[in-house]
Amino acid sequence: MVSVKTIRASNKYVLLDFWASWCAPCRANNPALLELYEKFHAQKLEFVGISLDTDKNSWIKAIKADQTNWLHLSDLKGMTGKYAVTFNTQTIPTYMLIDSSGKLILNTHDMKEMSDKVASLF
Repeated sequence: MVSVKTIRASNKYVLLDFWASWCAPCRANNPALLELYEKFHAQKLEFVGISLDTDKNSWIKAIKADQTNWLHLSDLKGMTGKYAVTFNTQTIPTYMLIDSSGKLILNTHDMKEMSDKVASLF
């Protein structure tokens, strides 16, 4: 069992990446996510990929192909699953940045906006 609260407790920020293996814009943004991860993970920025896939093999294959080696979650129920519903995610990619107190700092579909915000915090 994984909770955002537990992940938050030991990090300054948590970046939630809502994506799917079939989402071309999501996959195209992965190099920028990798760059953020490499720059800021050691400074207590944790990443959690939340897949809205319905096919496990496609999901796992995409993680390996894109080398996104952070924690990944999926209930394999797509846009009707608990993650999409709980976080009210209706389009992907969606990026959410949460601080250590649980406050939502940024909710965006724009990778550049997320990158700029992260850089300004560190």
